[in-house]
Amino acid sequence: MADHPDSKTWRAGPASEILDGLPGRPSGHTPSGIDPESAGSVERYLRSRTFPSAKDGHFSFAYIDHGGAIEQVRLRHGLAGHRQSPEFFRCAGGVYLLDFHAPAVNRLEYQLALIQADGSEQNISDPMNTLSVRDPFSEKSVVLTADYREPWYVAEQVPELAGTLQELTLAGPKRGKWKSWIWHPPEARPDEILPVILFLDGGDYLRFAGAGTVLANLVSRDAIKRCRAVFVSPSQRNDEYSCNRDVARHLMGTLPRCLAKHIPIPADSAQRIAVGASLGGLCLLHAHLTGSTANQSFFGGLLLQSSSYFQPTTDSMEVHFGHFDRITAFVSRVLNESFNVPRIPLYMTCGRGEENLTNNRVMAAALQAQGFPLKFVEHPDAHNWTSWRDCLGDGLSALLHKEMH
Repeated sequence: MADHPDSKTWRAGPASEILDGLPGRPSGHTPSGIDPESAGSVERYLRSRTFPSAKDGHFSFAYIDHGGAIEQVRLRHGLAGHRQSPEFFRCAGGVYLLDFHAPAVNRLEYQLALIQADGSEQNISDPMNTLSVRDPFSEKSVVLTADYREPWYVAEQVPELAGTLQELTLAGPKRGKWKSWIWHPPEARPDEILPVILFLDGGDYLRFAGAGTVLANLVSRDAIKRCRAVFVSPSQRNDEYSCNRDVARHLMGTLPRCLAKHIPIPADSAQRIAVGASLGGLCLLHAHLTGSTANQSFFGGLLLQSSSYFQPTTDSMEVHFGHFDRITAFVSRVLNESFNVPRIPLYMTCGRGEENLTNNRVMAAALQAQGFPLKFVEHPDAHNWTSWRDCLGDGLSALLHKEMH
Protein backbone atom coordinates (compact mmCIF):
# COMPACT_ATOMS: atom_id res chain seq x y z
CA MET A 1 0.00 0.00 0.00
CA ALA A 2 1.31 3.45 -0.85
CA ASP A 3 1.67 6.11 1.78
CA HIS A 4 -0.98 8.81 2.10
CA PRO A 5 -0.47 11.04 -0.97
CA ASP A 6 0.48 14.06 1.12
CA SER A 7 2.85 12.18 3.40
CA LYS A 8 6.61 12.36 3.11
CA THR A 9 9.07 9.63 4.01
CA TRP A 10 12.02 11.12 5.85
CA ARG A 11 15.33 9.32 6.14
CA ALA A 12 17.87 10.15 8.81
CA GLY A 13 21.07 11.90 7.86
CA PRO A 14 23.97 13.26 9.92
CA ALA A 15 23.01 14.75 13.25
CA SER A 16 23.87 18.22 12.00
CA GLU A 17 21.18 17.90 9.34
CA ILE A 18 18.34 16.71 11.56
CA LEU A 19 16.88 20.16 12.01
CA ASP A 20 17.24 21.09 8.35
CA GLY A 21 13.98 21.36 6.50
CA LEU A 22 11.76 21.70 9.54
CA PRO A 23 8.60 23.59 8.60
CA GLY A 24 8.44 27.18 9.77
CA ARG A 25 6.33 27.86 12.82
CA PRO A 26 2.80 28.95 12.01
CA SER A 27 2.11 32.64 12.38
CA GLY A 28 -0.88 34.96 12.47
CA HIS A 29 -1.29 38.11 10.39
CA THR A 30 -3.81 40.85 9.88
CA PRO A 31 -5.67 40.59 6.56
CA SER A 32 -4.51 42.87 3.77
CA GLY A 33 -6.65 44.90 1.42
CA ILE A 34 -9.16 46.32 3.93
CA ASP A 35 -9.56 49.48 5.99
CA PRO A 36 -10.20 48.09 9.48
CA GLU A 37 -11.77 51.37 10.61
CA SER A 38 -14.32 51.42 7.78
CA ALA A 39 -17.46 49.35 8.36
CA GLY A 40 -18.09 49.38 4.60
CA SER A 41 -14.63 48.09 3.78
CA VAL A 42 -14.93 45.34 6.38
CA GLU A 43 -18.37 44.34 5.12
CA ARG A 44 -17.14 44.12 1.53
CA TYR A 45 -14.23 41.97 2.71
CA LEU A 46 -16.58 39.58 4.52
CA ARG A 47 -18.82 39.25 1.45
CA SER A 48 -15.86 38.59 -0.84
CA ARG A 49 -14.89 35.25 0.69
CA THR A 50 -16.01 32.27 2.74
CA PHE A 51 -14.92 31.75 6.33
CA PRO A 52 -13.04 29.81 7.34
CA SER A 53 -11.02 29.20 4.19
CA ALA A 54 -7.66 27.71 3.34
CA LYS A 55 -5.42 28.30 0.35
CA ASP A 56 -1.67 28.06 -0.26
CA GLY A 57 -0.90 27.53 3.42
CA HIS A 58 -3.04 30.48 4.55
CA PHE A 59 -6.07 29.89 6.77
CA SER A 60 -8.52 32.79 7.04
CA PHE A 61 -10.89 33.16 9.99
CA ALA A 62 -13.59 35.62 11.04
CA TYR A 63 -15.65 36.09 14.19
CA ILE A 64 -18.47 38.61 14.59
CA ASP A 65 -19.13 39.89 18.09
CA HIS A 66 -22.83 40.77 17.79
CA GLY A 67 -23.16 41.69 21.46
CA GLY A 68 -20.06 43.84 21.69
CA ALA A 69 -18.89 42.16 24.91
CA ILE A 70 -15.71 40.52 23.60
CA GLU A 71 -12.39 42.18 24.32
CA GLN A 72 -10.20 39.78 22.39
CA VAL A 73 -10.39 36.67 20.19
CA ARG A 74 -7.56 34.17 19.86
CA LEU A 75 -7.02 31.05 17.76
CA ARG A 76 -6.42 27.95 19.86
CA HIS A 77 -4.74 25.47 17.52
CA GLY A 78 -2.69 22.33 18.02
CA LEU A 79 0.34 23.17 15.92
CA ALA A 80 3.85 23.97 17.06
CA GLY A 81 3.81 27.32 18.83
CA HIS A 82 0.25 26.82 20.07
CA ARG A 83 1.21 28.07 23.53
CA GLN A 84 1.30 31.59 22.03
CA SER A 85 -2.11 31.64 20.37
CA PRO A 86 -2.41 34.31 17.64
CA GLU A 87 -4.79 37.19 18.29
CA PHE A 88 -7.51 38.17 15.82
CA PHE A 89 -7.41 41.72 14.43
CA ARG A 90 -10.29 43.85 15.69
CA CYS A 91 -12.18 45.77 12.98
CA ALA A 92 -15.19 48.06 12.77
CA GLY A 93 -18.59 46.58 13.54
CA GLY A 94 -17.36 44.04 16.07
CA VAL A 95 -15.63 41.98 13.39
CA TYR A 96 -12.48 40.03 14.28
CA LEU A 97 -10.26 38.74 11.46
CA LEU A 98 -7.15 36.58 11.25
CA ASP A 99 -4.99 35.30 8.42
CA PHE A 100 -3.07 32.33 9.80
CA HIS A 101 -0.05 31.01 7.89
CA ALA A 102 0.52 27.27 8.46
CA PRO A 103 2.15 25.76 5.36
CA ALA A 104 3.08 22.46 7.06
CA VAL A 105 -0.49 21.12 7.28
CA ASN A 106 -3.44 20.45 5.00
CA ARG A 107 -6.06 20.43 7.76
CA LEU A 108 -6.37 22.38 11.00
CA GLU A 109 -8.30 21.60 14.17
CA TYR A 110 -9.01 24.64 16.32
CA GLN A 111 -11.22 26.52 18.77
CA LEU A 112 -11.85 30.23 19.23
CA ALA A 113 -10.97 31.73 22.61
CA LEU A 114 -13.36 34.58 23.47
CA ILE A 115 -11.81 36.79 26.13
CA GLN A 116 -13.94 39.23 28.11
CA ALA A 117 -12.80 42.56 29.53
CA ASP A 118 -12.39 40.98 32.98
CA GLY A 119 -9.98 38.41 31.55
CA SER A 120 -12.39 35.49 31.65
CA GLU A 121 -12.14 33.16 28.68
CA GLN A 122 -14.52 30.86 26.83
CA ASN A 123 -13.30 28.37 24.24
CA ILE A 124 -15.89 27.63 21.56
CA SER A 125 -16.25 25.96 18.18
CA ASP A 126 -16.25 28.36 15.27
CA PRO A 127 -19.86 29.56 14.67
CA MET A 128 -19.03 30.05 10.98
CA ASN A 129 -17.83 26.47 10.52
CA THR A 130 -20.08 23.38 10.37
CA LEU A 131 -17.21 20.87 10.21
CA SER A 132 -15.99 19.51 13.54
CA VAL A 133 -14.29 16.57 15.26
CA ARG A 134 -14.14 15.33 18.83
CA ASP A 135 -11.13 14.27 20.85
CA PRO A 136 -10.92 13.10 24.48
CA PHE A 137 -11.08 16.69 25.69
CA SER A 138 -13.58 18.65 23.59
CA GLU A 139 -15.19 19.31 20.24
CA LYS A 140 -13.08 21.26 17.75
CA SER A 141 -13.78 22.94 14.44
CA VAL A 142 -11.85 21.73 11.40
CA VAL A 143 -10.83 23.51 8.20
CA LEU A 144 -9.44 21.54 5.25
CA THR A 145 -7.28 22.61 2.34
CA ALA A 146 -7.99 21.45 -1.20
CA ASP A 147 -5.03 19.05 -0.85
CA TYR A 148 -6.55 17.02 1.98
CA ARG A 149 -7.78 13.56 1.03
CA GLU A 150 -9.46 11.22 3.49
CA PRO A 151 -7.96 7.71 3.17
CA TRP A 152 -10.18 5.12 1.53
CA TYR A 153 -10.09 2.87 4.59
CA VAL A 154 -12.05 5.23 6.86
CA ALA A 155 -15.37 4.77 5.00
CA GLU A 156 -18.09 2.97 6.98
CA GLN A 157 -18.07 -0.74 6.31
CA VAL A 158 -21.14 -2.84 5.50
CA PRO A 159 -22.27 -4.82 8.58
CA GLU A 160 -21.35 -8.28 7.26
CA LEU A 161 -17.73 -7.16 6.78
CA ALA A 162 -17.41 -5.10 9.96
CA GLY A 163 -16.26 -7.86 12.31
CA THR A 164 -17.20 -8.08 15.98
CA LEU A 165 -16.02 -6.28 19.10
CA GLN A 166 -15.80 -8.17 22.38
CA GLU A 167 -15.52 -6.12 25.58
CA LEU A 168 -13.58 -7.43 28.57
CA THR A 169 -11.33 -6.38 31.42
CA LEU A 170 -7.69 -7.42 31.45
CA ALA A 171 -5.14 -7.22 34.21
CA GLY A 172 -3.16 -4.03 34.25
CA PRO A 173 0.23 -3.37 35.83
CA LYS A 174 0.38 -3.81 39.59
CA ARG A 175 -3.24 -4.09 40.79
CA GLY A 176 -4.86 -1.93 38.15
CA LYS A 177 -7.31 -3.11 35.52
CA TRP A 178 -7.33 -2.23 31.86
CA LYS A 179 -10.68 -1.90 30.14
CA SER A 180 -10.22 -3.71 26.85
CA TRP A 181 -11.85 -4.83 23.62
CA ILE A 182 -10.95 -7.57 21.15
CA TRP A 183 -11.82 -7.07 17.50
CA HIS A 184 -12.43 -10.28 15.56
CA PRO A 185 -12.61 -10.32 11.75
CA PRO A 186 -15.74 -11.72 10.10
CA GLU A 187 -16.21 -15.48 10.42
CA ALA A 188 -13.14 -15.94 12.62
CA ARG A 189 -13.19 -19.27 14.44
CA PRO A 190 -12.36 -19.08 18.18
CA ASP A 191 -9.42 -21.46 17.71
CA GLU A 192 -8.12 -19.81 14.53
CA ILE A 193 -4.59 -18.50 14.96
CA LEU A 194 -4.36 -15.02 13.48
CA PRO A 195 -1.89 -12.13 13.72
CA VAL A 196 -2.56 -9.92 16.74
CA ILE A 197 -2.38 -6.12 16.87
CA LEU A 198 -2.26 -4.47 20.30
CA PHE A 199 -3.45 -0.85 20.51
CA LEU A 200 -2.50 1.24 23.53
CA ASP A 201 -5.11 3.94 24.28
CA GLY A 202 -7.44 1.45 22.65
CA GLY A 203 -10.69 3.12 23.64
CA ASP A 204 -9.56 6.34 22.00
CA TYR A 205 -8.35 4.54 18.88
CA LEU A 206 -11.82 3.02 18.58
CA ARG A 207 -13.80 6.16 19.34
CA PHE A 208 -11.74 8.95 17.79
CA ALA A 209 -9.75 7.16 15.07
CA GLY A 210 -12.43 4.67 14.03
CA ALA A 211 -9.88 1.86 14.28
CA GLY A 212 -12.53 -0.86 14.05
CA THR A 213 -13.71 0.50 10.70
CA VAL A 214 -10.13 0.93 9.50
CA LEU A 215 -9.32 -2.70 10.32
CA ALA A 216 -12.49 -3.99 8.66
CA ASN A 217 -11.69 -2.12 5.46
CA LEU A 218 -8.04 -3.15 5.41
CA VAL A 219 -8.90 -6.82 5.94
CA SER A 220 -11.77 -6.86 3.44
CA ARG A 221 -9.53 -5.38 0.73
CA ASP A 222 -6.58 -7.68 1.59
CA ALA A 223 -4.46 -4.65 2.48
CA ILE A 224 -3.45 -6.49 5.67
CA LYS A 225 -3.66 -10.12 6.71
CA ARG A 226 -6.76 -11.29 8.54
CA CYS A 227 -6.01 -10.51 12.14
CA ARG A 228 -7.37 -9.83 15.57
CA ALA A 229 -6.85 -6.54 17.38
CA VAL A 230 -6.71 -5.97 21.12
CA PHE A 231 -7.54 -2.47 22.35
CA VAL A 232 -6.47 -1.66 25.92
CA SER A 233 -7.12 1.53 27.89
CA PRO A 234 -4.85 2.54 30.78
CA SER A 235 -6.00 3.16 34.31
CA GLN A 236 -3.39 5.87 35.06
CA ARG A 237 -2.20 6.96 31.62
CA ASN A 238 0.41 9.62 32.42
CA ASP A 239 2.19 7.36 34.88
CA GLU A 240 1.75 4.05 33.07
CA TYR A 241 2.88 5.30 29.66
CA SER A 242 5.84 7.41 30.84
CA CYS A 243 8.71 4.91 30.80
CA ASN A 244 7.26 2.90 33.68
CA ARG A 245 9.27 -0.28 34.33
CA ASP A 246 6.24 -2.11 35.74
CA VAL A 247 4.33 -1.44 32.53
CA ALA A 248 7.25 -2.61 30.37
CA ARG A 249 7.32 -5.91 32.24
CA HIS A 250 3.54 -6.13 32.02
CA LEU A 251 3.45 -5.64 28.25
CA MET A 252 6.18 -8.21 27.68
CA GLY A 253 4.96 -10.87 30.12
CA THR A 254 1.74 -10.60 32.09
CA LEU A 255 -0.45 -9.17 29.36
CA PRO A 256 0.46 -11.81 26.75
CA ARG A 257 -0.37 -14.54 29.27
CA CYS A 258 -3.72 -12.88 29.99
CA LEU A 259 -4.50 -12.58 26.28
CA ALA A 260 -3.73 -16.25 25.71
CA LYS A 261 -6.76 -17.08 27.88
CA HIS A 262 -9.03 -15.30 25.41
CA ILE A 263 -7.46 -15.72 21.96
CA PRO A 264 -4.84 -17.98 20.38
CA ILE A 265 -1.50 -16.18 20.19
CA PRO A 266 0.67 -16.78 17.10
CA ALA A 267 4.08 -18.28 17.84
CA ASP A 268 5.88 -16.07 15.31
CA SER A 269 6.62 -12.68 16.86
CA ALA A 270 6.37 -11.09 13.40
CA GLN A 271 2.62 -11.75 13.66
CA ARG A 272 2.39 -9.80 16.93
CA ILE A 273 2.61 -6.02 16.53
CA ALA A 274 1.63 -3.01 18.64
CA VAL A 275 0.40 0.53 18.00
CA GLY A 276 0.70 3.60 20.21
CA ALA A 277 0.35 7.36 19.85
CA SER A 278 1.99 10.17 21.83
CA LEU A 279 2.87 8.75 25.27
CA GLY A 280 1.59 5.39 24.01
CA GLY A 281 4.28 5.29 21.33
CA LEU A 282 6.93 6.20 23.88
CA CYS A 283 5.63 3.44 26.15
CA LEU A 284 5.93 0.78 23.44
CA LEU A 285 9.48 1.72 22.50
CA HIS A 286 10.46 1.76 26.18
CA ALA A 287 8.87 -1.66 26.71
CA HIS A 288 10.72 -3.19 23.77
CA LEU A 289 14.12 -1.72 24.62
CA THR A 290 13.98 -2.39 28.36
CA GLY A 291 11.69 -5.44 28.58
CA SER A 292 13.04 -7.65 25.80
CA THR A 293 15.92 -10.09 25.97
CA ALA A 294 18.76 -10.26 23.45
CA ASN A 295 16.93 -12.86 21.37
CA GLN A 296 13.28 -12.46 22.20
CA SER A 297 10.58 -9.78 22.25
CA PHE A 298 6.86 -10.35 22.43
CA PHE A 299 6.30 -7.79 19.67
CA GLY A 300 7.69 -8.26 16.18
CA GLY A 301 6.91 -4.73 14.98
CA LEU A 302 5.81 -1.37 16.35
CA LEU A 303 3.75 1.46 14.85
CA LEU A 304 4.78 4.57 16.79
CA GLN A 305 2.72 7.72 16.12
CA SER A 306 3.83 11.19 17.23
CA SER A 307 5.62 9.65 20.18
CA SER A 308 6.65 11.85 23.10
CA TYR A 309 10.44 11.48 23.00
CA PHE A 310 11.02 14.50 25.22
CA GLN A 311 14.49 16.03 25.52
CA PRO A 312 15.47 19.06 27.61
CA THR A 313 16.95 20.80 24.57
CA THR A 314 13.93 20.46 22.30
CA ASP A 315 10.98 20.06 24.67
CA SER A 316 11.51 22.50 27.54
CA MET A 317 7.84 23.50 27.18
CA GLU A 318 6.98 20.08 28.68
CA VAL A 319 9.17 20.50 31.76
CA HIS A 320 6.15 20.70 34.07
CA PHE A 321 4.81 17.33 32.93
CA GLY A 322 4.91 15.06 35.98
CA HIS A 323 7.24 12.43 34.52
CA PHE A 324 9.40 14.66 32.34
CA ASP A 325 12.66 13.63 34.03
CA ARG A 326 11.86 9.92 33.72
CA ILE A 327 11.16 10.34 30.02
CA THR A 328 14.22 12.46 29.26
CA ALA A 329 16.46 9.99 31.11
CA PHE A 330 15.20 7.14 28.93
CA VAL A 331 15.47 9.15 25.71
CA SER A 332 19.03 10.11 26.61
CA ARG A 333 19.89 6.42 27.02
CA VAL A 334 18.45 5.57 23.61
CA LEU A 335 20.38 8.39 21.94
CA ASN A 336 23.64 7.37 23.59
CA GLU A 337 23.48 3.59 24.04
CA SER A 338 22.74 0.55 21.90
CA PHE A 339 20.26 -1.83 23.53
CA ASN A 340 20.86 -5.57 23.14
CA VAL A 341 17.38 -6.42 21.87
CA PRO A 342 15.94 -7.78 18.59
CA ARG A 343 15.98 -5.25 15.72
CA ILE A 344 12.27 -5.45 14.96
CA PRO A 345 10.68 -3.30 12.21
CA LEU A 346 9.54 0.15 13.33
CA TYR A 347 7.10 2.39 11.46
CA MET A 348 7.10 5.94 12.82
CA THR A 349 4.73 8.75 11.92
CA CYS A 350 4.66 12.37 13.03
CA GLY A 351 2.77 15.48 11.97
CA ARG A 352 4.80 18.09 10.11
CA GLY A 353 2.96 20.77 12.08
CA GLU A 354 3.50 19.48 15.61
CA GLU A 355 5.97 20.15 18.39
CA ASN A 356 7.13 16.52 18.51
CA LEU A 357 8.55 16.62 14.98
CA THR A 358 12.09 17.49 16.08
CA ASN A 359 12.34 14.87 18.80
CA ASN A 360 10.88 12.23 16.47
CA ARG A 361 13.46 13.05 13.81
CA VAL A 362 16.24 12.75 16.35
CA MET A 363 14.89 9.42 17.63
CA ALA A 364 14.48 8.05 14.10
CA ALA A 365 18.12 8.89 13.35
CA ALA A 366 19.32 7.17 16.52
CA LEU A 367 17.27 4.00 15.96
CA GLN A 368 18.33 3.75 12.32
CA ALA A 369 21.95 4.11 13.38
CA GLN A 370 21.41 1.21 15.80
CA GLY A 371 20.25 -1.06 12.99
CA PHE A 372 16.47 -1.00 13.34
CA PRO A 373 14.58 -1.42 10.04
CA LEU A 374 12.67 1.83 10.21
CA LYS A 375 10.39 3.93 8.08
CA PHE A 376 9.53 7.43 9.25
CA VAL A 377 6.61 9.23 7.60
CA GLU A 378 5.96 12.92 8.18
CA HIS A 379 2.27 13.67 7.70
CA PRO A 380 0.80 17.13 6.85
CA ASP A 381 -1.20 17.40 10.07
CA ALA A 382 -0.69 17.85 13.81
CA HIS A 383 -0.90 15.95 17.10
CA ASN A 384 -4.47 14.66 16.83
CA TRP A 385 -6.53 11.52 16.31
CA THR A 386 -7.44 12.20 12.70
CA SER A 387 -3.76 12.52 11.81
CA TRP A 388 -3.03 9.19 13.48
CA ARG A 389 -6.04 7.59 11.79
CA ASP A 390 -4.92 8.82 8.38
CA CYS A 391 -1.51 7.14 8.83
CA LEU A 392 -2.83 3.96 10.42
CA GLY A 393 -3.58 1.91 7.32
CA ASP A 394 -0.18 2.41 5.71
CA GLY A 395 1.65 1.59 8.94
CA LEU A 396 -0.33 -1.59 9.61
CA SER A 397 0.08 -2.74 6.02
CA ALA A 398 3.83 -2.20 6.11
CA LEU A 399 4.29 -4.09 9.37
CA LEU A 400 2.01 -7.03 8.65
CA HIS A 401 3.36 -7.47 5.13
CA LYS A 402 6.96 -6.65 6.00
CA GLU A 403 7.10 -3.88 3.44
CA MET A 404 9.94 -2.14 5.24
CA HIS A 405 12.51 -0.44 3.05
